[in-house]
Formats: sequence, C-alpha cells, structure tokens
Amino acid sequence: YSELLSTDSSWTEAQKMPRPINTSYFEGSASITADGNTLFFISERPNGLGLGDIYVSTKTGENWSTPKNLGPIVNTEEDEKFVFIHPSGRTLYFASEGHQTMGSYDIFKSEFVNGEWSLPINLGYPINTVNEESTFSLTSDNQTMYIAAEYDDTYGERDL
Repeated sequence: YSELLSTDSSWTEAQKMPRPINTSYFEGSASITADGNTLFFISERPNGLGLGDIYVSTKTGENWSTPKNLGPIVNTEEDEKFVFIHPSGRTLYFASEGHQTMGSYDIFKSEFVNGEWSLPINLGYPINTVNEESTFSLTSDNQTMYIAAEYDDTYGERDL
C-alpha cells in the first residue's frame, strides 16, 4: 500500500501488507472500503474452495484480523480473481471462472444484505462476452466501469 501525503500531494514508498494478510502463498487484487477498515483480496492459501478465493479482513486499530474466506456463495471450486468493493462497502464485484460464465472469466456482483453476501449475478453482455473480462474499477456513482478485456475490436491481448 502507499498513502497520499497531505503536505505535498506525494505518495509514500510502497509498503508490504503485514501478516496475516500476506503469506507465502499468492495474494493479490486487494480492494479496500472507503473508510479503510475492510480489505477484500484474492488468495491461493490452503483450505480455500478453489484456486483463487476472495477473503476479507477487518482493521482494528493498527492490526488486521485473520482473513476469512467469503465461502461457497461467492467462491467456487474454480478460480475467482480481481475483486473490487464498491465505495458503498455493500456491493462486491469480482471476476470468476466458476460461476455461470459466458465463456472464460466474467464479471459478477454480489450484494451484502442482512449480514450475508447474495448469490453472485453475472453482469451479462455487453460487459461480459465469451472472452476473458477481468481487471476493472467502477466509479462511486455506478455510471462508469473501467475494464481490461479481450473484446473483438481490441488493439492487443487486453485493452482498457
């Protein structure tokens, strides 16, 4: 992580997230709530449901809680990756190869309702296609999604 300094609008040197977030296994695609207290990320740590699963950890003081797997409603026996928590903290977007996809990885959303994550919904066409849709970000007003995808009219393997 890196923090924006208010004194001169520069960024601090990148710091590695501490344990229990980082382990000797792959961790990536972190997304944090607007208040900075809840972190969602992908990990390939043991005892997951699939290759990459979505985990959540909460911050208390300066420490992060032991990450919790989001479980079988969100995670599958296949691969989940590229997680994004909306600034509202109640809508989770992620790419999955294990839910009902149109081909390769598709983007899904799940809502946090009554203390549980809802069954993920495929965002459908034209966002998802038979190709891979993966890395993305959504503006807080839900009007613009930036996405790296393999659409037919791209200039390279994946374009924004």
